[in-house]
Amino acid sequence: MSDKDIKKQFGKRIRELRLAKNLTQLDLSVIINTDNKHLSHIELGHVDVKLTTIHRLADALEIDIRELFKGD
Repeated sequence: MSDKDIKKQFGKRIRELRLAKNLTQLDLSVIINTDNKHLSHIELGHVDVKLTTIHRLADALEIDIRELFKGD
């Protein structure tokens, strides 16, 4: 799996989990203290995500961090 594929899959998973919690990108970006444009880039798989951001995402979505990496 290429780096691009990994980022796209991760972003897709974030979007799925965010929508399952009925959060907008703006809602989640405020909770994790980032710009909503950056969150959009994460969900589109356009950026590498810092470990600290991954941790904040898991906390905000109230899930175990491993849930962020579960594939289809």
